[in-house]
Amino acid sequence: GHVCYIRDIGGIRVEDGDTIIAAPLDGAEERGFRFLVSGIGLGLLLHQRGLMTLHASAVALRDQVVGFVGPKGMGKSTTAAAFHAHGYPVVTDDLLVLDIMGDQITVRPGFPHLKLYPNSIEGSLSEDSSGIPKIDPQGSKRSYDIQSEYLSDALPLRCLYVLDYGADEGGTPLPHSRDLRGDQACVELIRHSYIPRLLPEEAMSSKHLKHCAEVARMVPVRRLYRRKSLEDLSDLVVYIEQEENMRSKCPES
Repeated sequence: GHVCYIRDIGGIRVEDGDTIIAAPLDGAEERGFRFLVSGIGLGLLLHQRGLMTLHASAVALRDQVVGFVGPKGMGKSTTAAAFHAHGYPVVTDDLLVLDIMGDQITVRPGFPHLKLYPNSIEGSLSEDSSGIPKIDPQGSKRSYDIQSEYLSDALPLRCLYVLDYGADEGGTPLPHSRDLRGDQACVELIRHSYIPRLLPEEAMSSKHLKHCAEVARMVPVRRLYRRKSLEDLSDLVVYIEQEENMRSKCPES
């Protein structure tokens, strides 16, 4: 099994891909411990089951899943929230679970919440954040409940966007994207896999590398360049809507 302990919150033990034993500390804040179980605990459990997981958010467009990966602070949850504000179901906020079956990759939905900073709630959802509960009393991130608009069914993975800022070569107007091919796509999948953050020794295991190579081969991976501005989130949603609509009419070879 695997054990994880977080100071001031408590610990968990994950065993056999089906059991999470939780041991919260006296006085631990319930919401913070819940995120320990539903994030780290679930990630370890899914790893024990042999499923691939990415540190990513995702939304559903036309019954297919579009995922967003990127480093911490790059706006994965904020991007998902912007799609939510435009009426698209959120698939996951943080842990993207991929089930690789033959020539198809299916995404399993996550938990019905978005973890957002107050400025992201106000910028992406146009809502006052003051009444939204904090994840951790000592922190500022909030847990935004989207129970009624959350996806509950597994759907095929359409593509993955690697979030980035700034302009690409040539001065193409933002937002825009470019395809990552072969090794480039695989490197990004390795970099943004969920489990190596918890188990560094797994980062270069043959099974994990095989999963990354399969995903890179089976679905498009694109680097997405956009402005570092909450005011431009609607433009980003429109761009991806148009991009995916165009590509669905002209399938990639």
